[in-house]
Amino acid sequence: MTKRTARAFLGKAAVVCLAAGLAFGASWQAGDHGQGVAMSMGDASPSNLLANGGFEVSSWTHNTLYWTPDGGPYNDPFGEIFSPAGWTTWWREGFPCATGYTFDEGRPEVHVIDLDDGFPDAMRVRSGTRAVKQFTYWRCHEMGLLQRVNAVPGAHYDLKAYGHAWHTTCSSKPHSPPLDNDCETPLLDSWDRLQVGIDPTGGLDPHGSSVVWSVPVEQYDGYGQRIELPGAQASSAQITVFLRSECNFPLRHNDVYWDDVELQRVERLYFPFVVLP
Repeated sequence: MTKRTARAFLGKAAVVCLAAGLAFGASWQAGDHGQGVAMSMGDASPSNLLANGGFEVSSWTHNTLYWTPDGGPYNDPFGEIFSPAGWTTWWREGFPCATGYTFDEGRPEVHVIDLDDGFPDAMRVRSGTRAVKQFTYWRCHEMGLLQRVNAVPGAHYDLKAYGHAWHTTCSSKPHSPPLDNDCETPLLDSWDRLQVGIDPTGGLDPHGSSVVWSVPVEQYDGYGQRIELPGAQASSAQITVFLRSECNFPLRHNDVYWDDVELQRVERLYFPFVVLP
């Protein structure tokens, strides 16, 4: 076989392999070593590795983890924080609001909302009958939920969640356009950004240097795009999942809703190839 024939053959084979991979929804990226192609084959384990990822369990705890300028983490229970079963509420308290406003971040209030228990706003629940609500009142915040799960060192994990924020300066609750002008913040730079993250070492500090975060998303007044962090690689026998919300201004209502959080292990296959001289 001549070099030209070999190149043509390998080129056709590569095209066939690439087409097959795309047909199965594979995601391609440059290999980390040698010459080759690394391919994620999707969900190797279709089950959700998180406990109560959809927040459908009706029970709750007062589990907390928080930090202040004096230190932390602290884990005091608070009567206004009802963490969903399997999760711990985390936040930072007393630190300056994001973007330099002269206000401090406050402690959130948290509870599971339940349509079957009379919660009046069905759009805040994406699936099932329950979701989780976290909010601050006349306070900015950096807050979220966390859960530590068992993992396989070296394995890769995809984290996906749905969330959205709703904030306003009035007491009523406009839910769809047209919104009342007096119920909308006049601050054009007011925002609430949502992220999901994984600490591959199993650490519990959302500000830890090992935490890998998704791109921040501003999703307002309704579930929309899914917030995703693909392919985080575990480096220990446990990893920690984080949901995070950060708003920059202490409005009357700074509400955040989460639902349908999934953690799945994914396989990465490596296909080496040779380059003919």
